[in-house]
Amino acid sequence: MTAMGDTETGRGFESRIIAGISTPSMVAQVLDLEAAPDRELVLFERTSTIALQRQVRQNFAAGRFECESGSRQYDDIGRLMFVPAMKPLRIKSEGRSISIVRCMFPQATFDDTFASEGAVATKKLRNCLNIKSAEIRSLMIKIAREVESRAQFTDDLVQCYGQILIIELKRYFDLCAADGGMSRGGMSTGALRKVIERIEADAIPPSLDELAVISGLSKRHLTRSFRQSTGQTILEKINESRFNRANLAILRGERNLSEVAKMSGYDSMAAFSQAYKKWFGKSPTKYSVA
Repeated sequence: MTAMGDTETGRGFESRIIAGISTPSMVAQVLDLEAAPDRELVLFERTSTIALQRQVRQNFAAGRFECESGSRQYDDIGRLMFVPAMKPLRIKSEGRSISIVRCMFPQATFDDTFASEGAVATKKLRNCLNIKSAEIRSLMIKIAREVESRAQFTDDLVQCYGQILIIELKRYFDLCAADGGMSRGGMSTGALRKVIERIEADAIPPSLDELAVISGLSKRHLTRSFRQSTGQTILEKINESRFNRANLAILRGERNLSEVAKMSGYDSMAAFSQAYKKWFGKSPTKYSVA
């Protein structure tokens, strides 16, 4: 495995591993990626890999699996994606600096999950590129926190999270294979991108009225279709963006905690600390000290 701080190249992007932990069931890593702009690349993983984008602004990309059960259509890649072992994935990416947490599992872990053929296999693969599960997203955030902190019992916790993650992923893909799957409804790519870019902009969080105007949808249709597209409510997405930006400012030491609280829309440090701890499971004071 590449050592911490080393750079991997030759796959259409460069990556630098910040921290990592190996357990009997998986390898978990936090890393930075730099993808070349406006080019296609093919990922061919020998391990099954799930990855969550952690940077403030989402990297927009599309992909398709180049195998017999794969669709010829490109699908949008969300912040949370899964690439099964030995399933080549072609990606069209704009190119951007990306911060991710990824978990890599031995090839046999998900062999049974993707052993099916025909329509069932196609549904499962197409749902890999934009995983819409709050439980899986939360587990990835917890794993990233443990990998970065290396606190007491971190290895044991990451091992437990990994086992739960395997179960949640298998449940998720079984649900995707059911009639209707997880891909029903949702927003057009253009409208969804406009809404996400506004939410992630370095500005005061938008109102639902503003987002409805941007998307060209009614507020009711917007809230329903946004969740269908992302697996998140609009408020959850706003909070994700808010706390990602706050966390980045804290880790970089760019502002003191009072300034970060105000930047995040909180009038008091107490309210900000409570909300931050609920999101990350750790107080901002501990992060700033670390």
